[in-house]
Amino acid sequence: MYNFCQSNWIHNNQCGPSVVFNNGCNDGGEHGFAMGTYNSSNDFTAFNIIEDNDFYLSGHDVIDCYEPSNVIQNNWCYSPPWYVFPSCYTNTTTNVAYWGSRLIKVGFQLGYRNVIQSNDVDYSGYVPDGPGAITLSDSVSNIVRFNRVVCAAGSSIQVYGGKYGDDPCSNNYIYNNSCAFGGYNTTFITT
Repeated sequence: MYNFCQSNWIHNNQCGPSVVFNNGCNDGGEHGFAMGTYNSSNDFTAFNIIEDNDFYLSGHDVIDCYEPSNVIQNNWCYSPPWYVFPSCYTNTTTNVAYWGSRLIKVGFQLGYRNVIQSNDVDYSGYVPDGPGAITLSDSVSNIVRFNRVVCAAGSSIQVYGGKYGDDPCSNNYIYNNSCAFGGYNTTFITT
């Protein structure tokens, strides 16, 4: 609790110059930064600030936030699709993997009352379990504002509930974001 992750350069957590470290692009292994324990009901890693960081080429998710009351702001997240590696989802026409990464994900049982603001989110990949550049999953009372999202393979902003039987998304405030060149829906909401 009460930690700061500021002014870091976090680069290339998914793949090296010639190999995929975990030999599978979709296992969710190498995240750029993760707060809390995945789908936990008792890890209250709260009141943290993640700001002014540069995240480039991370696996599955660039920034994960599974806990309440955190601020994610002024970060640059950039994760374009890369060239084919074994076990990656690929487009055989262009020989480029669809798998870049989801850029910012907030959610699950304790992912509530977070602020995601003023981030520069570029070139997110298509993640099969929730393809939004910024994704709120089973999450309530978050604020998503003043972000710039460009070139998302899936949705630029995605909100969905009931993925793991948790509560549907509700009371989230999404406003004053700029989204361009989203893969299919600029904003996709389902509960």
